[in-house]
Amino acid sequence: MTKSAHPLRSLLACGLLMAGLSTSALSQSNEEANEHLISSIENRLNQLQWMQQQLQAQLPGTSGGRLMSLQRQLNNISRQQQRLEEQLEELQGEPGWTLVWRDEFDGDSLNLNNWHVQTGDGTEYGIPGWGNNELQWYQAENLLVADGELIISALPENVSGYPYTSGRIRTLNKVDTTFGRIEARIQVPEGRGLWSAFWMLPSQSEYGGWASGGEIDIMEAVNPGAGGDVIHGTLHFGMAWPLNVSAGGHIDATPGDGYHTYAVEWEGEEIRWYMDGVHYATVGADAWWSYFYQDRENGYQNPDGAPFNQDFHLLLNLAVGGNWPGNPDASTSFPAQMRVDYVRVYECSGGNEDGSGCATSVDPGVTPAAPADVFTASYDLYTDQAETLTWAVGNDTLETPLGVTSFWNNNGALSVHETAIGGEHGNVIEVLTSNSGNISIYPTDGSTLDLFGFGNATRPWELHGGELVFDLFIDSVNTDLSSNLVIKIDSGWPALGSKSLAIADLPHDQWTRVSVPVNDLLGNPGEQPLDVASVLNVFVLEPTSAAHLMIDNVKLQCGHPANNGCGISPPSIALDEDIVEVYTDTVGDIWSNGIGGWDTTAGTDYFDGAAGNHVGWSQQDSGEEGHGQIIDVEFRADGANGVFYIQSPAGVNLGEFAQGNLIFDVRVLDYGSNTSGLVMKVDCGFPCTSGDQPIGRPVESVWHTMTIPVSQLVNGGLDLSKVNTGVVVFPTWGDQQGVQFQLDNIRWEK
Repeated sequence: MTKSAHPLRSLLACGLLMAGLSTSALSQSNEEANEHLISSIENRLNQLQWMQQQLQAQLPGTSGGRLMSLQRQLNNISRQQQRLEEQLEELQGEPGWTLVWRDEFDGDSLNLNNWHVQTGDGTEYGIPGWGNNELQWYQAENLLVADGELIISALPENVSGYPYTSGRIRTLNKVDTTFGRIEARIQVPEGRGLWSAFWMLPSQSEYGGWASGGEIDIMEAVNPGAGGDVIHGTLHFGMAWPLNVSAGGHIDATPGDGYHTYAVEWEGEEIRWYMDGVHYATVGADAWWSYFYQDRENGYQNPDGAPFNQDFHLLLNLAVGGNWPGNPDASTSFPAQMRVDYVRVYECSGGNEDGSGCATSVDPGVTPAAPADVFTASYDLYTDQAETLTWAVGNDTLETPLGVTSFWNNNGALSVHETAIGGEHGNVIEVLTSNSGNISIYPTDGSTLDLFGFGNATRPWELHGGELVFDLFIDSVNTDLSSNLVIKIDSGWPALGSKSLAIADLPHDQWTRVSVPVNDLLGNPGEQPLDVASVLNVFVLEPTSAAHLMIDNVKLQCGHPANNGCGISPPSIALDEDIVEVYTDTVGDIWSNGIGGWDTTAGTDYFDGAAGNHVGWSQQDSGEEGHGQIIDVEFRADGANGVFYIQSPAGVNLGEFAQGNLIFDVRVLDYGSNTSGLVMKVDCGFPCTSGDQPIGRPVESVWHTMTIPVSQLVNGGLDLSKVNTGVVVFPTWGDQQGVQFQLDNIRWEK
């Protein structure tokens, strides 16, 4: 429901008041008010028709300024007639979309009851360059309301170190809505480096910041008339940047050729995009999700329906430059003007709480976005006893046993015991100290743990979704309540990350659940930063003073948009074979993650070759000697870029192959628009990689055997001790459209 300090009837009456109508109907019943409004509209339409006839009678023989004045009055009357006729149709029609808020920009200034003007470069919000390296400084002077339009002008003028100025407005805390049809009639400017947008952000996000809190892009026009003749409609969601994901669609268009109507129809289970009444994209609730950190007790959450089940507000802006459009060039004309005829919000009168029941002109040929969800992994570190981490890799089970001890008892001040307390907690870790010390959970076999997908201490601002969670009991009688409890992960002191919790802020004399984000540990390093790829102690608990504590149910958990995108890497698999098969008739046993792809549109790894992504594949029987079952790979002509690979869940130790070769057969069936050929590489837990290795442009329709010296891969950066993708093959980045090839007989040979 839209919140703007007025119910539906009040909103309609406010719209009519602009046309000179009374609001007296508001005190009557809904049915009587409806009849009164219909009668008032009809009367007003009659008045406007009479006025129109009188003005038209004055046109013959009129010229100059008087003629311009008459035409302007007639245009204004036409606009009023159109709006009133639309209202009349809504009031007289069947249950459907009911107008609940509008701004027709009829005055001579921006209505500040509806809009807030945003100024500056985004630094105020912690995103200089508005998070996209944009080149404009927003200011109120670039906003104009005249002749029934809002005009946002981008100008080449230097303000506060930025070479352009423009305008940006939003309805935050003035008009906020959940569900409905949100629509605007807009003409965008053409030119390279121009980025017009009509969009929505959460008003008071319940699900964290961007993008776990969500974003609805109703219309984005990027470089229109300069190679960007397409309109984009997109949802942003998932996790905090950089693990945000998106879904939506686009429609080919020439948006700069005049006014066009852009809309979304937003329901609890589905969001649809329209341009000029044409439905062109759909995203269902099974494709969006939000994984965000709620608080210390609840940790990371993934609620049903989130993030598109909360209030959002509207934004309009014209950006110049930035990561997506690039910079303007000599062909870009200024001033560039984004013109807005109206913005309207409708509510579905079908009566369903999720806003459904009013779908408009749904095209059954529009394929909804593929279902998606966050990938999560959870590792028990202590549950009644120190656990053993296990992984199934191919036909093998790999193990790393854990233990509990104190590596620093502060000269005997601290003691640690495993104590049976019965009940739901069974055995627990009991810690008693007269003055600090710490306890650790660690691999007892002397190995280190590789935590992947948890972030990196060298870039702590890149938030990920890992957490340590545990149950805690604080004995208030024997604990210094003014002290702290420090939680750490270390990769060999002093390389560590830590988080300090005030004991006074924690519940006492009862069990409580505690979550500590790994992000917080990475952002607070010791004398040296934590190396998550080489963890010695995966859980460290350190009271800073006297304390009596019990700990149980210790876990390391994570979430990631990519399947198997985070976790603890299994121990490397040591091989003594002379040949390691990656694919010959079938995927080799140790590469049990199987065949996968990743692309810039999906923004995540996927393992279904028939899901309609940029990278698709199937296994086929070739019927050819020397080539039985093969892999057929297609890079679709959809504007995206991506990679094809075969992957293991564990690092494979291929050190014995340092003097050998990676060999595979490839046959190109269609190069599409590609002119630069194919590339291969091998990864060792990206971003650990061999780097791109071009393999040329093999002649079409013929099998070619490619032999890549392993030394070449090592020189490119490959760590042979932990290879996790047996091969990665893709057309040159940026030159992938419509390419199809086949692969077979992929193997490493000594």
